[in-house]
Amino acid sequence: MLIAEEGVTGGFGPLLDDEPLPPPDRLTEADLKHDISLLYRERAARLISHFASALPDRASAEEIVHEAFARFAALSVARRLLIVRPDAYLY
Repeated sequence: MLIAEEGVTGGFGPLLDDEPLPPPDRLTEADLKHDISLLYRERAARLISHFASALPDRASAEEIVHEAFARFAALSVARRLLIVRPDAYLY
C-alpha cells in the first residue's frame, strides 16, 4: 500500500520493486515528465541519426528531434496517454 508523503499534496513515495505501476488515471504530470525524459535518453540518438541521413547537417536533425520531443511534452496528459507507440509519434 502506498502512503502519501507528508508535505507533498497528493504525492506518493517511490514504488517498491514488487509493487505494480499505478493505473494511468493515477499518473501525475511528474510521472509523465520522467517518462518523456527516459524516452528521450533512450531514443534521441537513434532519431537524430535517422533524420541526419536525410538532411544536410546533424544540427538540423538535432533541432527536429528536440522539436518533436517538445511537442510531445506539450500534449495534455490525456492525449499523451492515448499514444500507445511514442516512437511512431516522434518519427
